[in-house]
Amino acid sequence: MGTTFSPMVLCHLLNVFCLPVLLYGLEAVPLSNANMATLQSTWRVALYKIFHVRDINNLLYIQRCMDILSIGFVVDLRKLNFLHKQSVHVMTIVNVVFYIFGFREYDILCTRYSVTNGQFRKCVWNAFYRVLALPSFSFSLYIYYYVFSALCYTVLCELK
Repeated sequence: MGTTFSPMVLCHLLNVFCLPVLLYGLEAVPLSNANMATLQSTWRVALYKIFHVRDINNLLYIQRCMDILSIGFVVDLRKLNFLHKQSVHVMTIVNVVFYIFGFREYDILCTRYSVTNGQFRKCVWNAFYRVLALPSFSFSLYIYYYVFSALCYTVLCELK
């Protein structure tokens, strides 16, 4: 696609077409740390190429502004939704399989993200925001904020 397309369009295409293919069926299987590292690397490389950045802090800030979760959070959100559907399924056998194989993981994920009332998306996003608020988040992001905000404002004005 080259560099002629807007980063917003490329991010939309990445989320709509690439992400489902990349994560197809992963909520149903346990992932090793090596598998997760490969997924994270693949996702970051795609975003680095779209936004032409090389710093992880800048990339995280862009993800925050563009509403793009880090891949680990996306996998956990998909697992939460999948396991929740199993827990409330109308077929008894699915519930039994969930309580034998999935309950512990579901409970761990709900505890990790402080899930209440099945608000998985909101709780996972709040956890992502907390990661961004850590002290390691560099000052360069604040400078980048003004540049990126101006770019977004310009693009939005062009769309109107």
